[in-house]
Amino acid sequence: MISVKLGSEDLNITALGLSVGTPSEGLIKKVIEVHDFEELKQIGKNNIEGKIVFFNRPADNKLINSFAGYSGAVNQRTQGASEASKYGAVAVIVRSATQALDNFPHTGVNRYEENVTKIPAVAVSTIGAELLSQWLKSDPELTIHLISTCKNLPDNWSYNVIGEIRGKQKPNEFFSVGGHLDAWDIGEGAVDDGGGCIQAIEMIRIFKKLGIRPNEQ
Repeated sequence: MISVKLGSEDLNITALGLSVGTPSEGLIKKVIEVHDFEELKQIGKNNIEGKIVFFNRPADNKLINSFAGYSGAVNQRTQGASEASKYGAVAVIVRSATQALDNFPHTGVNRYEENVTKIPAVAVSTIGAELLSQWLKSDPELTIHLISTCKNLPDNWSYNVIGEIRGKQKPNEFFSVGGHLDAWDIGEGAVDDGGGCIQAIEMIRIFKKLGIRPNEQ
């Protein structure tokens, strides 16, 4: 919830993976917008302490390689909470690491450094990030009421499915094909990386259809 001069607005957010939550009543704090860690350093602790840091660096859509655009923006999601915490921030809101402009926040992993206070970390949709940036320009005193109920449960067992076709001539030489299914709460894992699982299955089908087998002599 954003408190602005003419009332309040809701933002579409989602918790980042491994993030801690807010107190049950949430946090009501002023927001400061930054675009990278160097800007965070320049602003300094005196201007950041007790506030919510809003990382608003977009993916570079000018790059033909879409993953390069993603990679140029994603460190604010993975490291932003720890970096902001060093300057006394109480939470971070991160622009979704996607090249799309839509109202669907994209989650992903957040990693806390050792010996750094863990603060809540959420992603905001790219349209929400654009709006928040505009509101901050017109109202530098803008506050956010941030509530996140996420928590981390104890580790549990999970399993991999592994298939192997081993040859006899060079049994210790191999190539591997694989994929993973992410267990994010807002997605089914069909792209990241259910697609990789389908590719592995398709490779087996093609090998079988073409009669390709490792040399067993």
